[in-house]
Formats: sequence, C-alpha cells, structure tokens
Amino acid sequence: MINKLYYLMAGLIAVLCAMIAALYTLTEDTSFPLNTNYAVSVSSGESKLSKTELIEHFNSFVSEHDVEVYKVAADQANFIGGRNLFYFGDDHSDDGSRLDWFNPGL
Repeated sequence: MINKLYYLMAGLIAVLCAMIAALYTLTEDTSFPLNTNYAVSVSSGESKLSKTELIEHFNSFVSEHDVEVYKVAADQANFIGGRNLFYFGDDHSDDGSRLDWFNPGL
C-alpha cells in the first residue's frame, strides 16, 4: 500500500514538473523571442517624459543604431485575448508578418 502511494506521489510530482517546465518555456518564448539578440522590458510609468517624447527617443535610437525595436501591448478592445505590435523607426515598410514569435491572439 505504501509503495502505491509513493508511485502516485512520484507521478503527481512528475506531472507538476512538466507543467512548470511548459509554462516556463512559454514565458521565455514571449519574453525572448526566437532569433533575437536582445529582449528588454521597459516601464515608462514613472517617466517624466510624455508618450510623444518617448516615441521620438525610441525612433531616434532605432535610426542611430540600425536596430529593430518592437513593443507588444495588450489590445484595448480585447484586453484578455489580444495583443498589438508597435515598431519604432522611420522605416515602416514591415507589417510584422515576418515575426514568427508574434501571435496577436495570445
């Protein structure tokens, strides 16, 4: 009887570990997308700059350093199930379709 209890507990622990690993992988995929060199998280809540000024700074940073900067934000119309993609810089020819890691429905 004790052996069956041990096997049951070991099985439950294995399932729990698998679930945690899956959630960790999902979080890492959205935090640090595939084929990217860097990923950062920026909070502008305490900034004394206006949104327009912040956008201007990001645009100039992208232009000066020849990098791609994207911001993923919750969709205001569908806060739980939708995401929007914003990109910075002067070249707005990219519609985001080549970004395999971005899924607007997550």
